[in-house]
Order: sequence, then structure tokens, then C-alpha cells
Amino acid sequence: LEPDVLTFTSLTSACARAGQWALVEELYNEMREAGILPDFRLLNRLQKQARQDEQWELAIRLLEELLLHRPIMDDWAVRNALISACSKAGQTDRALELYDQMTAQSAVPSLITFADLCRACHSAAPPLQSTHRLPLAKAGSFPPQD
Repeated sequence: LEPDVLTFTSLTSACARAGQWALVEELYNEMREAGILPDFRLLNRLQKQARQDEQWELAIRLLEELLLHRPIMDDWAVRNALISACSKAGQTDRALELYDQMTAQSAVPSLITFADLCRACHSAAPPLQSTHRLPLAKAGSFPPQD
């Protein structure tokens, strides 16, 4: 009997809930090597758990894969989560690159996006003075929070 997507989904989900992130990565890599593609639900569940457990590098990898599976209309939500994870992982350049991609695709960043970008720039070593990259918002013109 060969493992399938359901087998890997069950195993990786159980390991993630138990905080066994080394096993999650091992199973995830084994699944990919077997040619089994993770479904959207698995990627979403794992990235949420990884972010909750502050496993930022894994969360970033999963969120990037989610961008490939997510419908284009929901792309902004994944990019916001990815910007947040990059900010918390200290990947300021990647967070700013994602912001540039969002705006180039006419995606509307939220207040949370701007807060995460400010946090990323502030925590960079040395802190970045990147406010020139962000649009100045007029009072009351912020998009709704996600």
C-alpha cells in the first residue's frame, strides 16, 4: 500500500499540532519527492500552525506555495500573511519585494500590511528608512483591515 495525499495530510497535520516541525518538514519533503502535491487545505492548515508556533522559515515556504494554489482573487490575503511572516523572520527585503509585487498587480494593501512593513523596516539592522516606498495615506483613505 502506497501513501497518498490523504496519508501525508493526516501525518503532517498531526505532527504540526504536536509541534514536531522537523517531522513535518521530513514528511512534506517525502511527499513532494513521491510526486504527491499538497492540496490547498493542507498548505493553509500547516502555514497557520507554523505561524502560530513562530516557525517563520517554514511558514514563508508554505505561504509561497499557497500563492501557486490560491485563486487570484484571494491572492492579497496570502501575500499579506507572507509579508507578516517575512517581517517576523527578519526578511525585510523580501517583505518589501512582496509589497512591490502587490502594488504592481493593483492589489490593495491593508493597514495590517503597512504595519508589518513598518515593523520589518524598524527591526532591520540597521533600521531602514523606507517610508518613501510606501504611499502617503490621506486621512480616512485606508483600505479595510483584513
